[in-house]
Amino acid sequence: MMRRAAVILLLLCLSACAAPAPRAVPTATRRTAVFFPPTWTLTPGRAVTITPTNTPRPTRTIGPAATPAASQVFTTTDAIFTLEIPSNWTTLAGQRQLLGSRDQSQLNYVTFSAPGTAPQPAIFVFYKWPNSGPISNENAWEQAYAVAALAVKVCPMTLTVGGSINVGGEDGKYIGYQDGCNVQGELMAFVHNGMNFGILIEAPQSLWEEWRPILRGIIGTLKFL
Repeated sequence: MMRRAAVILLLLCLSACAAPAPRAVPTATRRTAVFFPPTWTLTPGRAVTITPTNTPRPTRTIGPAATPAASQVFTTTDAIFTLEIPSNWTTLAGQRQLLGSRDQSQLNYVTFSAPGTAPQPAIFVFYKWPNSGPISNENAWEQAYAVAALAVKVCPMTLTVGGSINVGGEDGKYIGYQDGCNVQGELMAFVHNGMNFGILIEAPQSLWEEWRPILRGIIGTLKFL
C-alpha cells in the first residue's frame, strides 16, 4: 500500500513539472493588393472588369498636353458643387456601381480631361459612396482609395508621399502615387456636411511636374452649393 502511494505521488510531481503546452501563434494575414486607376474613360451602364497584370504595358510617346483654354464654370446636375475647368476639356458625369457589392451600391462621379489621346491630364471627382465604416477628414482618403479601385479600370501602382490639403474649405488628406501605366497623380479625400468626397488628379509621368500645380489650381476653385 505504501509503495502504491509513493508511485502516485511521483506521478503527480512529474505532471506538475512538465513543460506547459505551447501557445498557438496567430498566422499573419496578408493585405490584398490594391490598385489605382490610370485613366477615366467611363461609359455609363457598362460594367468594368478589374484586370491587374504583372506584365509591363507597352510604352508610347507622350506628346505635350493641350494648353488649357479659358475657364468655364461647371455645375453638377445634382447641384452639389461647382468647379472652374478649361473650356476645351471633356466632361463626363454619371453613376458607377461598385463591383463586388451585394446591395448594388453606387457612387456619383464627374470626370474632366484634357483633349487628346489618353492618357492626358485629368481630374476625377467621386462622392456619395457607401461608407465601409466611420469616416472623417482624417481617414476618408483610405476609403476613397479602395473605392476608386472598384469603380474604374486600374493599373498596379505605388503610393508615394502625402499630407494635409484644403479643398472647398474642408481640411482633408492627400496621397501621391505612380502607376504601372507611366501615370503619376494624387488622391484627395474629405467629408463635407456628412457626404464623402474623393478627388483624383493625374497626368503622364513625364508631364506631372508641369501639370501638378495646374491641376491643383483647378481643384482650388471647387465650391459647394
